[in-house]
Amino acid sequence: MPIHAVEVRFGSAHTAAEVYEWRGQWNEASEPRGERLTLPVHVLGPGRAARFLSQHWSPTTLYNNRPTLYFTDDNGVRWMLDSYGKLDEAPAPGAP
Repeated sequence: MPIHAVEVRFGSAHTAAEVYEWRGQWNEASEPRGERLTLPVHVLGPGRAARFLSQHWSPTTLYNNRPTLYFTDDNGVRWMLDSYGKLDEAPAPGAP
């Protein structure tokens, strides 16, 4: 099933700087491949992938602002997947 409103946040305040459709292999030295997408990604269907890029930060700043992926499923439920692979239902906007 496709996922909707796909975005990555770094820490609590930073959104991804850019996002590209991802095709094929990637490594640290590679340039983004594929078409540049708008944020948030409206829909990401089966077999599709995206690469979200952060702002250019020092390793310490990046470590302290770990990425979390947010998306909405086909039933309208909002989810968050943290950098450790933990998947939880996302809190409602404005919730503590």
